[in-house]
Amino acid sequence: MSAKELTETTLERLRKDVCSFAGFDVTCTRDCEVLSDELRAFDGRFPVSVSTLRRFFGLIPTQSTFSNTTLNSLARYIGYKSYASWKDKSQSTEKKPPSTHESTQNIHAPAHDGLTGKPADWSAKESEQRIRQFIKAYANPEHFHLNPAQFDKLKDAMIAVYQRGTLDLDLWMKFNQHIHLKEFVTEQFPPLDFMNSFGQALLEEYMRTADSPLKRQFGQGVIASGKVARGLEWSEILEDLPQIQEANPNMHPLVCGRIMGIWLLALKESTGEEKRYETYKTLVLDILERTDEIWPRWSNQACYLAFNLSDWATLGGDLELVSACANRIEAFRTKQDWYHRSQDIEHVLDIRMTWHCLLLGDWHMARLLLVALPWDSFNSIESRTLSIWYHAAHLVLGMDEPQIHRNAFNHYVAMTGYRGFGRRIEAIMQELIESQTK
Repeated sequence: MSAKELTETTLERLRKDVCSFAGFDVTCTRDCEVLSDELRAFDGRFPVSVSTLRRFFGLIPTQSTFSNTTLNSLARYIGYKSYASWKDKSQSTEKKPPSTHESTQNIHAPAHDGLTGKPADWSAKESEQRIRQFIKAYANPEHFHLNPAQFDKLKDAMIAVYQRGTLDLDLWMKFNQHIHLKEFVTEQFPPLDFMNSFGQALLEEYMRTADSPLKRQFGQGVIASGKVARGLEWSEILEDLPQIQEANPNMHPLVCGRIMGIWLLALKESTGEEKRYETYKTLVLDILERTDEIWPRWSNQACYLAFNLSDWATLGGDLELVSACANRIEAFRTKQDWYHRSQDIEHVLDIRMTWHCLLLGDWHMARLLLVALPWDSFNSIESRTLSIWYHAAHLVLGMDEPQIHRNAFNHYVAMTGYRGFGRRIEAIMQELIESQTK
């Protein structure tokens, strides 16, 4: 075999590995656009352009070779340190046992593991089985990268565990043995419904090994939001929470939105802080307006900043801020990349928008949004907290049987232990109901 034929054979194997990790075959320009976005999201330092991907996958003819930068980016995407590392492993597959990557496919996604249907229907043992497979498959950080299908399976398993409100201690200790897995699971699936129970301990363990300011800010934000939810005093909530004074493109907009929202609510509820509140609100509104400019990487995937800021704006009752969040969500939806559309996120945004409409006086739209929500089939890592908002909206609008929604509202407040949220939402609810009787 000639050197040219050998190189082409090697590149063809790399193409197949990339497609396997991406979860789809690259057969058109749109596929290249989606893959280019995924590569940029995976490591923004080494993006691969759509035109380069079109040449790499043979959609357009090319006579030139591919740069080491391009080949390294693709190899890292599928779990290797470099193209050379991938090639060494690839060329030795006939002489050695299956690679770690090949093994993980079988471990993580067996032909039949009994886990069909909704996560809520799985037994605790079945859910933990899926998570244990994940830990075993990805214990080696050098081979840790999930394709979309694998991520969805892990998400379903975590949601199933969270919905039961229990987390096996032995299972969590296995996560703690692998810092990269512990950090990934905590960051992707924070225990937002359980900060009055095991969630606090999980975040404290995460903070123990957090090795960067951005990771610490993520942990501090989730812990602080739990303290607000539980109804602690502001002096205790803010003592370890940094105040964001400028936009940081390296900080995830979800983290930024959570921290800014908590500080806004704190200043709004604190006596004598009116001027400071208005100054900080001006900063937040400016960052919200420039979201796409600050975080272009996520601009077509999700409106993360408004997603997290919305609840805090509603709790504070500032109509200017509520309107700005609503406008940002609507603007995002008009240009949303449908290939990245998540039905679960859309449902959460609809809950946020329901409350924005209530506060802004558009009760007709609020009713339409609420009626359209398929709540019985909705799954989320914060389904209990969202249920507080959902049933409160029903009470405001007087829909269905009010006593059922009142009981459900009280139930979820008690179940989460989020009396701080419950007290604030109750006050907003009563104010809105009274406004309709005047």
